[in-house]
Amino acid sequence: MYWDRQISIVTYSAMIFARANFGRHEEAYELINTMVKSGLTPTLYNFNIILESCQQYGNNHFARRVIIDMYSVFYIKPDVDSWNYLLGCYTSQQKMLNAEKILDWMKTQVDVAKPNVKSYRLLIVQYCRLKCPDQVHRLFTEMIESMEPDIECWSRLVEVLARSKSIPEAFQYIDKMKEKFSIPLKLQHILLSCCRRNNTMLEYTSRFGEVQTKQDPYELDEERKAFIEAEFADCEPITGKGWVELENPLSTPSAETIRKREQKRQLELKMKRMEGEFMKKAIEEDNQKPKKEKIVSKRSLMRATKKLETQIKKQAQQKMKEEKKAKFSFRQE
Repeated sequence: MYWDRQISIVTYSAMIFARANFGRHEEAYELINTMVKSGLTPTLYNFNIILESCQQYGNNHFARRVIIDMYSVFYIKPDVDSWNYLLGCYTSQQKMLNAEKILDWMKTQVDVAKPNVKSYRLLIVQYCRLKCPDQVHRLFTEMIESMEPDIECWSRLVEVLARSKSIPEAFQYIDKMKEKFSIPLKLQHILLSCCRRNNTMLEYTSRFGEVQTKQDPYELDEERKAFIEAEFADCEPITGKGWVELENPLSTPSAETIRKREQKRQLELKMKRMEGEFMKKAIEEDNQKPKKEKIVSKRSLMRATKKLETQIKKQAQQKMKEEKKAKFSFRQE
């Protein structure tokens, strides 16, 4: 029957992915042990699923344990992706010293564990968030010697330099970046804001052209103004219950409307003054009153309530006894 068959590696890997996706790393790792007990050999893909989930959840301790067990227990050599997942765990937790040690060890390797663009990018992005332009520049120069950086590394370097007020150096890298990539719009906006702060708009306009100012949607052309004046020329303001007086938006307000607005403003100011004086008087009266000492505590209140309850119960019992006696004497008579 179907349920008597042995479970394949595909089903195990699907189960590992399902548990690791919800952050249940220990359960996913136990499934690898059950694979070994059932006679199946786990692959590198099974371990990388757990390591990727550890990067997403920032569980660096468990990721380190998995890589150590890959060497010592399962005799599987981790590749660049597995080491990058561990780097991502450390960078997400801002443990940059541990991440730098792993990167230095990866540089000594010649085979599969040699660092790639992603391993440098993880550190550059995190240093950019921590506002460390020197570290970003150092990693970028090391990266250029061995490999070609991608567009994200270029843009992060330019962003850090522009935000740290070294705009001429940022534009030098932009000139190099233009030869290989098209500059993204987000980076252009960052450069524009930094140039406006530091009054270096000439460098921006020489490379990207003049900045087009957005037209105000409420600004009216001369034709539109003439059309509105012609439309509202013969109109009278509509008044009545539920209506608001309509005015020509281009005409100056009349003397009556100005007087009404001034009266309304004076009333609002008067009400605010009255409220302020009332609040001052209330605060002064409260300060003049003698502060009463707390004579009764919580325990004394509890005792008093218990005494009252016992007294009421005794009175009720006495009434019951008296009624019983009266009934008994009435029967005897």
